[in-house]
Amino acid sequence: MGAASKPGPMDLDLSPYLGGLLISTTWGWPTDTEAAGTMENELLIREIRIEDADVIDGIQSAITQEPSRIDFKHIIEEQLPKKEAISFVAELGGRVVGYMISYVIYGGYGLENSAWIATLGVDPKFMGRGIGKRLAEEIFQVYRNRRIKHIFTSVRWDSVDLLSFFKTLGFDRSNFINLKKDLDI
Repeated sequence: MGAASKPGPMDLDLSPYLGGLLISTTWGWPTDTEAAGTMENELLIREIRIEDADVIDGIQSAITQEPSRIDFKHIIEEQLPKKEAISFVAELGGRVVGYMISYVIYGGYGLENSAWIATLGVDPKFMGRGIGKRLAEEIFQVYRNRRIKHIFTSVRWDSVDLLSFFKTLGFDRSNFINLKKDLDI
């Protein structure tokens, strides 16, 4: 398969910030391997919906190669009513192929208003095509419009691919250390 074409012009409506959001860019890759090189598809970045939960769960399972233990329906239901939650999915040819869930943190332990990328994923069949980067770029733009300067995330030290991905987006080590305590349950 050839290299993906460069993104075309974007239609961006953030009225206000998320209402009626429609972001589209034309990309030159197929929805499946049989169609390789035979059709042009549109990558659509849109707000996450509750009905996306099962597909997101499937993407997570495909990435980890084990059943997902994350209740994405619950996460999305909790996130949707909150204006500080910014979560998108990427659709290609009408199929959800990626997601990014994030939210705003209003201070705490030396933080000013900041954002947190809680989780993201791209269907392994569509990795390496810039979908994760496009999701991040759209989330970054919403946070720029909200005047939020700092975006954080947490990555396992041994997740080399994920660390590399965030590095390409401009992330670096922060001045914070993640701490953990396991409770007896």
